[in-house]
Amino acid sequence: MKTVIFTVDVEQDLQPYSSGTTIGIVDGLPPLLDLLDEQGIHADFFFQASILNRHGSFARKTISRGHGVGSHGWSHDLLCEKHPSEQREEIARAGAKIEEATGTRPRIFRAPNFSISGISLEYLSSLGYVADSSVMPLRVLRRWRIWPIYDFRDAPLQPYRPSGATVIRAGRLRIIEVPLAVNRDRPGTPLGAGSINAFGVERTLRMVVDYPGDVVVLLTHPWELIDLGEIVAGLPEGYARACSSDLAALTEFLSRVRTQAKFSSIEQVLQEWTGRTPNQ
Repeated sequence: MKTVIFTVDVEQDLQPYSSGTTIGIVDGLPPLLDLLDEQGIHADFFFQASILNRHGSFARKTISRGHGVGSHGWSHDLLCEKHPSEQREEIARAGAKIEEATGTRPRIFRAPNFSISGISLEYLSSLGYVADSSVMPLRVLRRWRIWPIYDFRDAPLQPYRPSGATVIRAGRLRIIEVPLAVNRDRPGTPLGAGSINAFGVERTLRMVVDYPGDVVVLLTHPWELIDLGEIVAGLPEGYARACSSDLAALTEFLSRVRTQAKFSSIEQVLQEWTGRTPNQ
């Protein structure tokens, strides 16, 4: 039986198309939390720390409902493009802000726009983070569609202990990389609410069931849970189709996944994968 992990990147509305709004957080997160309660699913939420001055209550509510809270960095700028000292400063700053807002030190991390680096992984490991979930296999991000900024096309599909030198190669860091599930029909994009809205329940469910590996990490953004196309003028059609305030399809998907897989959290999977608790 496959293990499915439902994760949420709590961040500003889709950049660069929105102007830094957080409508998805305000209008999209509450019904999602209610839905997860109804389904009895414990998810992992990665918070962009810079939004917590205004929305810290959402992080506290997420913890109070039994979900995991991790760091999504400070801003949504590409982490791997920053100077090593700036990468470390932003990771530390984000973790401190999340701990200040929730009283809990984050132990799981996802880089903004999947932009993890070996330098960041080494620093996260030194701070006691037990898992990173930034790598999306088959994804490559290029500047001006020419020069790779990062290239995860050959990354493993299942959890592995990474190398500080090469993010997508096995190594000896203590931190575990838990890759996101990739939409193999559209490489470089994740499976989650966006794919359910865009491609339908049946197609997304089939991709989960047929995924090559036992651990399937789904990704949802709050802005996918609102009618973003009606709010943001000129939003590309592909993104507009991925966003909907109607959670009927997501509800059906989660209900049907539960008949064919078990839901878990990143830290619980690590305990099973390593055979010990993350603190050991």
